[in-house]
Amino acid sequence: MARKVIDLECILPPDETGTFRSAHRIWMRSADRLPDDPLFHACALAYMSDTQTGSAPVVAAGRGYEAFMMTSLDHALHFHRHVRADEWLLVDFQPASVTNGRGMTQGTIHSHTGVLGATVQQELLMRELQAGRASHQGGTPERL
Repeated sequence: MARKVIDLECILPPDETGTFRSAHRIWMRSADRLPDDPLFHACALAYMSDTQTGSAPVVAAGRGYEAFMMTSLDHALHFHRHVRADEWLLVDFQPASVTNGRGMTQGTIHSHTGVLGATVQQELLMRELQAGRASHQGGTPERL
């Protein structure tokens, strides 16, 4: 049986305020205070940047996490300025492409003061699950 592959070659343009309908914005921070060493913050930011990257392609596909099995194909994080991972960070994910069973997310990570700390890109393999099957992978809303 052939699997149905999602294909949204053209993501909708932003609305009049410049906001993409399919964007996923979240605030996150380390629950614990981290040492002042910037390396600790870079490592924490790398870990944090890998969470919720599937959210933007899922929203763009018009479905929920439970409709897909997803796994990361690649992940790139570019550090621009030092930001503390134990202070609030605004993470803004945009779907760059959702086609041929893959989703590409692009994102920015800003400090609570507006400083751009990093940008992230992640490509995901996205397989639509058959009706009646549910995904129970980490990062799904029922596990957050």
